[in-house]
Amino acid sequence: MTLQAGDAAEAAEYAAAYNGSSRFARYFQSRLYVVGEQLHARRSGDLLDVGCGPGMLIRQLVDSRPGDFKITGLDHSAAVVNEAATRLHGTDVEIRIGLAECLPFPMPASTLYWRWGFLSTRTFPSR
Repeated sequence: MTLQAGDAAEAAEYAAAYNGSSRFARYFQSRLYVVGEQLHARRSGDLLDVGCGPGMLIRQLVDSRPGDFKITGLDHSAAVVNEAATRLHGTDVEIRIGLAECLPFPMPASTLYWRWGFLSTRTFPSR
């Protein structure tokens, strides 16, 4: 399930799909587990969630590891970014509209970044 663009109702429907026992929801829960395991040894740092969608993974990290990471969420869909911003209201997470290929902001020299299928450390060139 992916959301290429859309309005607020589509973004809310997309976010709701993360809950329950559907195939998509089970996949999401397995991804949360994998990311949690991979982050277990990492105490802190900058984290960029590329394609953050409605912010479900970020919400999980904020709740389970408060203050451990400086988190930025990035997605190309304004409707989904708004959904994420609502979900993460009151946190220090920054949610931005943009593409990974042309980040709309400078990144710290070494950043842990998450893309739905993998977690990696990346050194970003200075701008």
